[in-house]
Amino acid sequence: MESDIRYVDLQQIVEQLSLKFVWNPEAFRMEILNGNRLLYVYPYTEKAVLITFSSENNLLAKKLIKKFEFVPIFQNKRLIVPIDLIDELIGVRFIESEGNTGKLKFNQKLYQCNFFNLTKTKIEELKKKIVEKVSRLNEGISLEETEKSLKSMLQSNKDTKSLASFYSSPLNKNYIEAANGFLAGIYSFPAYGVFSYKKGMDWKINPSFTKSYMHTLHGHFFLIDLIKAFQKTSEEKYIIFGYNIIKDWIVHNPIGDLSNLHEMAWADEVTARRLINWVRFFEEARKIFSKDQMQLLFTQMVAHADLLSTNLFYSKNTNHGMFQDEALLVFAHYFNEVKGSQIYEQVAKQRLRSYFDTIISDEGVHLEHSPAYHQVIANAVQRYKTYFETNMDESKDYFSDLYDRMAEYATYIIKPNGNWPLVGDTFLKDQPSANLWTNHPYYQYSVSQGQRGATPPAADAVFPQAGYAIFRDDWIKGQDASFIFFNAAYHTNYHKHSDDLSIIIYAKQDIIIDSGPNGYDYSDPFTQYAYSSYAHNTLVVDKVGLHRLDKKYNEVFLSDYKVGKKYACVSGINKRYENVVHKRTLEYFKSKKVINVIDEIDSLQAHCYEILWHIAPGIEAEIKKDKIYLRKDKKKLMEIEISSASNFQIKKRIGETKPNIFGWKFGKIKEKEPITTIIIEANTHICTIQSRFKMF
Repeated sequence: MESDIRYVDLQQIVEQLSLKFVWNPEAFRMEILNGNRLLYVYPYTEKAVLITFSSENNLLAKKLIKKFEFVPIFQNKRLIVPIDLIDELIGVRFIESEGNTGKLKFNQKLYQCNFFNLTKTKIEELKKKIVEKVSRLNEGISLEETEKSLKSMLQSNKDTKSLASFYSSPLNKNYIEAANGFLAGIYSFPAYGVFSYKKGMDWKINPSFTKSYMHTLHGHFFLIDLIKAFQKTSEEKYIIFGYNIIKDWIVHNPIGDLSNLHEMAWADEVTARRLINWVRFFEEARKIFSKDQMQLLFTQMVAHADLLSTNLFYSKNTNHGMFQDEALLVFAHYFNEVKGSQIYEQVAKQRLRSYFDTIISDEGVHLEHSPAYHQVIANAVQRYKTYFETNMDESKDYFSDLYDRMAEYATYIIKPNGNWPLVGDTFLKDQPSANLWTNHPYYQYSVSQGQRGATPPAADAVFPQAGYAIFRDDWIKGQDASFIFFNAAYHTNYHKHSDDLSIIIYAKQDIIIDSGPNGYDYSDPFTQYAYSSYAHNTLVVDKVGLHRLDKKYNEVFLSDYKVGKKYACVSGINKRYENVVHKRTLEYFKSKKVINVIDEIDSLQAHCYEILWHIAPGIEAEIKKDKIYLRKDKKKLMEIEISSASNFQIKKRIGETKPNIFGWKFGKIKEKEPITTIIIEANTHICTIQSRFKMF
C-alpha cells in the first residue's frame, strides 16, 4: 500500500512551527514532528526535506529516523536525500526517483517520499524563528541535561594525556612570536608564507593560491600556536583572541549557505581537524571564559560531532573519513559527560575498522597509491593502538596487529638513499619516519640506511593484492644498491595518478623517475600534467592518456611474478584503454645489471602507441639510432636499447609548455624543473617493444 502524498508548502510549516518545534542540542537541529510527518531544519539553512508516511507505515518512519542524520548537502538548490543510506537499512530499498519524489520498498510494499525546494523569499520567516531559537540557546536557554553537562565539564579536571597523540604541533617553531603576529593581524603559515589580515580575517579569499593553505586556515591549526603561547606565558590575550577568531568563523561560515563559502570551510577532513583543534582550545578556554561564553563553542562543537557522525557527510573508505572518526574519538573522550558521547565513540570505532579492512590489503599495504599516505595511515594506526591500549579498550588487539602488518611494505618501499619514490601524491618533502616501528629490526635498517636494526632476509618483495613489485640487488650496498619499483595499482580515486604499469629505477642514484605531484590545485595545468599519463613511465594511446578516475579498478593488476637471488621478474596487465590491452613484463638480471622491459600491446585497430621514459634531473640523454645513452657530468650511467619488430621512432622532449606541457619534474608544491622525456612511438595495432636498460 502506497503512503499518503501530501504536499505541504513552507507557509503551512511556519504556521505549525510554534506548536511542533523541538530543539535537539545534541544533533544541533530543529525537529518538526506532526503526527507521522517528520521535518529536519538546520540553522541558517535555506532548504529542508519532508518525508511523509501514513500512520500504518510508522515502523518505516521510525527506522529512517533512527538511521538518518540529515545534513545540508545541496544540488540545484535542493537537499539531496542520501539514497545509498536508505539502501543500507535492513529491508529498505530505494527503487526509483522522479522529480521531487522517490519510492522506497519496505516489507514488500512501496512507499513514496517527497523532497521540497524552499525558496529564499519564503525561507526568511522560517530563518528568523530559527535564529531566535539559536540565540536563546546560546544565551544559556537550553535543555537542562545539556546545561548540566556543560557545567560539569567546566568544573572537572580533564585527563587529556591519551589524546596528546591526536593533537597537532604549532605551525611555527617560535609560536609566541607567531601568536603575537596573529594578534597584530599578521599570520605566519611557514609552508605557504606570511599573510596580512589587519582588516579582519577573510575566510573566502586564498592569498596563497594553493588549496592546502585554505585547508590549514579553515582547519584552525593556527589555534595551536595561540594555545602554546598561553601555556608558556599564562597571558589570557592569546585565548581571548582565539575565541574571537572562532566566533568570527562561525558567523561567516554558516553551514546552510555552502554556495557562498569557500569549499574548504566544511570539507570533510577539514571539519574533522577543526573539531580536534577546538577540543584542545576548549580545554584552555574554560579556564578563562564564563559558562555562557563557552556555550557557544560547546554548541558548535556538538554540531560538528553530529555532522561528522552522519553517513551522508562521511567520506567512506578514505583517509578523510578516517580523520572524521578520529575527531569523533577525541570529542567523545573529552566530552564523556555528554549524553550520546558513547554513540559517537561506537560510530567511530565501527567505521574505522570497516575503513581499514577495506583500504589496507591483507599484505598490510595502504591502498591509496602513495608511500607517504601509507606512512600517514600507519601513524594514525599507531595513535589508535596507543589510545585503545591506554584506555584498555578491546580494539587494541585489532590495531596492534594492523600496525605490525604495515611494516613490511614500509620497509621495502624506501629507496637506497633513504627517500621514497615519488609515487602518487608523495611529495619530495615527505620523508620516512624513524619514529615508526621502533622495535622492527628490518624497518629500522631500511629507514636508517643500515645504521640500525638487522638486514632484511630478502632483497625483493611483491605485494600482488596491492599491485606492487619492489626489487633490489643487495641491501648491503647501501646507497649504491639498485632499486626497481613496478606499479600496477588502482583501488580508489584518492591520490591516484595515471601511472598504470609505470616503472621507477634507482641505480646508485635516481635515473628513471616519475614526475611527482604538483599539489592539489586541479585547475593548474601543471597539476593536470603531473597526474596525467604523460608524467609517468607508461603507455599513451593516440596521444591521449588515461583518465585517472574512470573507476576501472579491476582492469589493472599484477598477473605473474618470480623472485630469486640472481633473477626477478613481474608482469602486469592494463585493460583501462578502450579496446587496447597492455601487458608489461619486467625482468631483472641482477649480476648482469640488466633490466628488460617488454611491452606487449594488442588491439584490433591501428593506434599511435607511445612508451615514455622520464630521466632524472641533471642527466643528459643522447639518442643514437636505437640506443639512448644517459650521462651525468660526462659519466655514463645507463644505456637503453630499444627493439621491436614494428617500425618505431625515438624522440625526446625537455621542459616544454607549448603546444602542451611535457618533460617536467616537481619538487615542492608548485616548484618544477625541466627533465628529459624519452618517447618511443609506433603506429600499428599489435606491437611488442623491448626496452633494455644496462646499468653501469
